[in-house]
Amino acid sequence: MGKKTPLYEEHLRLKAKIVDFAGFDLPISYTSMKEEHNAVRERAGIFDVSHMGEIDIRGSDALPFVQYVFTNDASRIEDGKAFYSLMCREDGGIIDDVIIMRYSSDHFFIVVNASNIEKDFSWIQEHARAFGNLKVENLSETLSMIAVQGPKAPAIVQEALAPSSMPSHFRFTNEKYGATEIILSRTGYTGEDGFEIIMDNEKAVEIWSLLLEKGGEEITPCGLGARDTLRIEASYMLYGNDIDEKHTPIEAGLSWAVKDKDGIDYIGKKVLEEQKKNGTKVRLVGFEAVSRGIPRHGDPVISKDGETIGIVTSATYGPFLKKTIGMAYLDTGHIEMGNIIGIKQRGRQLDCKITSLPFYKGNK
Repeated sequence: MGKKTPLYEEHLRLKAKIVDFAGFDLPISYTSMKEEHNAVRERAGIFDVSHMGEIDIRGSDALPFVQYVFTNDASRIEDGKAFYSLMCREDGGIIDDVIIMRYSSDHFFIVVNASNIEKDFSWIQEHARAFGNLKVENLSETLSMIAVQGPKAPAIVQEALAPSSMPSHFRFTNEKYGATEIILSRTGYTGEDGFEIIMDNEKAVEIWSLLLEKGGEEITPCGLGARDTLRIEASYMLYGNDIDEKHTPIEAGLSWAVKDKDGIDYIGKKVLEEQKKNGTKVRLVGFEAVSRGIPRHGDPVISKDGETIGIVTSATYGPFLKKTIGMAYLDTGHIEMGNIIGIKQRGRQLDCKITSLPFYKGNK
């Protein structure tokens, strides 16, 4: 048995199918992945994402520290804004991708992937020792997170929580909920408009129930299955599948999140700047199936001449797009748009063509 979020009993009450994910017992679906997927695209879905980790960084050295450990430029981000960034090794390999919320130059709140909580916290602690005025806390055990995604999400969140102000895209606010405080952010992982509510564990069931009550027929509980198909349609990357310590942000097509920072040094900068200038040997690309079948993570990719040129990272049948799509790392000599590639799978070959990312552009 894995760890259970504070919403575990609610999932059982809703007859969810439970699976292990990153050491947590979480719902993979309540009804069907297709139904839940399309509910998010057309109305709204609610997700338990309490397995995600939260790390709080405070002190007068907080900004210099964040600038050193992460690739994006926190100095150019306004207070009250969230931004995407990466934490890399010296060789450029990705330790994790994160969402950072900037309260001020002295306070940053980091949302990390569930599978990387301990690794990330250890890495941050190790490098924090070189900075004098810095307090780092792992709050993951004390906080829960609920995501509401889809075109109806703003109205549902507004009615349920009555926030003093609704944050715009990639912004966040601290709001009062009764006698406690919650964080309301507007980022998302589905390609749709949506919100994350971060709260103390003891408030999770109450807020989950309230959102379902106010949403009524417009909101659908969704599991990890729909979360995965939604993020693939929107071309969001999953750590451990599409990005990992063996690949750099430049290889993953995330150079936009790697900034020069006016000459400030940061971990991995030398390798990443060299790759931005001179290119890489492999690159993450999107593909669309031409023949029937769904590739799997780890399937080898071959050229029309039969040469192995890459590996599949994620793939699915997109329930909303109604076609099979995926991502793969390919040798850069084979990444021209429209190229036909082969994917070996269980003794046969699936034909696919390289296409641009993202597959789906939502209404955010």
